[in-house]
Amino acid sequence: MLKTSLKKNLRHRESIACECWHAFTEEEVFAELKTSRNGLGPEEVSSRLRFYGANRLPEGKKITLVQIIFHQLLNPLIFILVAAAIASIVIGEIKDAFFILLVIFINTALGVYMKNFLENR
Repeated sequence: MLKTSLKKNLRHRESIACECWHAFTEEEVFAELKTSRNGLGPEEVSSRLRFYGANRLPEGKKITLVQIIFHQLLNPLIFILVAAAIASIVIGEIKDAFFILLVIFINTALGVYMKNFLENR
């Protein structure tokens, strides 16, 4: 019922978002949106809450810690570092391989920490 009454009130378009609001006078905008300079009345507020619902962003999927770690390790630069670590092991430079793997670990740990910190903010 509300959807059809809202569509009947719009002068030019099917959707309220498609109206050319700049072409209306101030009084026409207020009349079109059923409001006034003082804001919406209580009846209009409850009507719009029923029609549109609460003004909230939808909750996104929670990302698990394993997914964050996996995403950090899928970086192409990490692949290059792993290849360098393997090459270092093959040529007998175990210390170099250890430090390369340490860099990968630190990068992953910092990335996971920052991603987790920002997700829980």
